[in-house]
Amino acid sequence: MRIQPQKKPSSIRLTPLLLLIALAAVGYGVYLFGSHFEGEPPVIRASIGAAWNPSRETTVQIMDRKSGIRRVQIVVSQQGRDIQLFDQLFEKNIPKTLALPIKMDPRKHRISEGAAVLRITVRDMSWRGWFHGNKAEAVFNTVIDTKPPRINVLTRFHNIYLGGAGLVIYQLSKACPEHGVLVGERFFPGIPGMFKNPLTMAALIAVDHKAGAGIELAVTATDEAGNPAKASFPYHILRKSFRRETITVTDAFLQQKMPEFQLDPSLGEHWTPVEKFSHINQQQRETDNRKLGEIAKTSASSMLWDGTPFLRLPNAAPKAGFGDHRIYLYRGRVIDEQDHMGVDLASVQQTPVPAAQSGVVVECGDFGIYGSTVIVDHGLGLFSMYAHLSTISVKPGQNVRKGDIIGNTGMSGLAAGDHLHFAMILRDQFINPIEWWDESWIQNNITGKIQDIRSLEK
Repeated sequence: MRIQPQKKPSSIRLTPLLLLIALAAVGYGVYLFGSHFEGEPPVIRASIGAAWNPSRETTVQIMDRKSGIRRVQIVVSQQGRDIQLFDQLFEKNIPKTLALPIKMDPRKHRISEGAAVLRITVRDMSWRGWFHGNKAEAVFNTVIDTKPPRINVLTRFHNIYLGGAGLVIYQLSKACPEHGVLVGERFFPGIPGMFKNPLTMAALIAVDHKAGAGIELAVTATDEAGNPAKASFPYHILRKSFRRETITVTDAFLQQKMPEFQLDPSLGEHWTPVEKFSHINQQQRETDNRKLGEIAKTSASSMLWDGTPFLRLPNAAPKAGFGDHRIYLYRGRVIDEQDHMGVDLASVQQTPVPAAQSGVVVECGDFGIYGSTVIVDHGLGLFSMYAHLSTISVKPGQNVRKGDIIGNTGMSGLAAGDHLHFAMILRDQFINPIEWWDESWIQNNITGKIQDIRSLEK
């Protein structure tokens, strides 16, 4: 009789599979345990500063990307009283992030001006803390401030030409992180430190040479609590006409100048010289002027010049004026139009160029259409620019005094002949240099105003 071998139970063959299932179950249990007992607290973000106006909406950002947000409580405490602004327990649709707009009526909640504490408490869905979750708390010690600052404009007259500049001096009732003068849509920040009273500010301002008749000027201020204020003042915008000039672009000029400018081959590999000129005169000019504006955003907070008139290039004849509207012709055809935002002065070739006033060199070197250029910061947002130089005698960061030689005239950049292109810039706006050569104008519009306010402080 033949004995058949006994087959092993199938359970023995299933043992590896059962082991894998058991390991997976254990892993999943560890995952669940770890996720429910995660120990990372929620994140709270709120812009509550040293001063706070609760009647202005503030957004509180809350985030818990692991277990989610369980409960949020927001309480204001003042003089022993707690006022609950928000309290919510989330049991369904557990959020991972929240953006809560917080706003309250101080009168309704009997909140007064003065010290207060804002406390934001958040718990998440973690099982830690005996199933109460991880806790995060943000405490802001602040001052309730609902009153806007008062602005008192101290200077009495402000007569400003199109393309010209002026000075406004004003006093604030309290410290404000942002304040200055709005000229249309342009903002000119006020500068402290020129007077004994730390709340007395001075702002150099400018009116664009193309500004319309209805342009508005006003002093604005926003305090630490975000309360805004605005004050008007007397001003008169004086109209000014600017010359129109026709410039003929010759083939000789194009052959001489266009090779000096290197363009991206993808832009103009097959351009004719006149097409290249049009691009440089438009796009490169815009690029250079934007760069100038960026440079002029950072200026010394004190007046670096001595209050006397700015120097003009000695023994030089004016060749072009500020605001001249130039029409460029090539073979009788108009190819471009641009405004000339400086004064061109010509003397003998490679004439030494003096610094117009004391200041700090902030830029020197090649500057696109302006060629070899030096830019000097005179403080309070005021800069002078010296372009088309043949040589440069200064370096960035160097202090210069009025009359120091900074270079020599030339014809670098987009210049047809040896001359100095002299420009003045206030913040990011070109202004008429002629005013700054005029002693009477400076006395009446700048230094005289400063002297008047300082005399009142004695």
